[in-house]
Amino acid sequence: MLPKYREMKLTSALENSETVCQFVRSYAARHMADADTVTKLLVAVEEVFVNICRHAYGRGRGPVIVIVSWEPEFQVVLMDKGKPFNPLLQNAPNLALPAGRRRAGGLGIWMVREYMRKVIYEHNGEYNILALVPQMPAAQSPPLGG
Repeated sequence: MLPKYREMKLTSALENSETVCQFVRSYAARHMADADTVTKLLVAVEEVFVNICRHAYGRGRGPVIVIVSWEPEFQVVLMDKGKPFNPLLQNAPNLALPAGRRRAGGLGIWMVREYMRKVIYEHNGEYNILALVPQMPAAQSPPLGG
């Protein structure tokens, strides 16, 4: 039986952002029929990956693992060995304020949470693990096969 996931290992470098998005897109396009859902997933994945590149390892680089799985539900997991950081504990930005008066930061993870049905964080003692589960349209049933 074939595995129901694929994994990619790479370095936390901004130039790898497109590679990560292409990897996720290749599986999302097969397992999700709705183009809007795929687009929102790719925006969320890129936001998380870029934040890992900019913040997880300070000024250095480190390993990132991207896992795409599609059973029991479609999800993308991003893992890094950077300093422990739970982005879900960040306060939501105050969107009522003009952009110039808001504190910097927080808009990206807010957008990720808005676009995804579920966002789950854990730190297992070695890795930051962030799982993204997209919102699937009600009329969309999962395609057969893998």
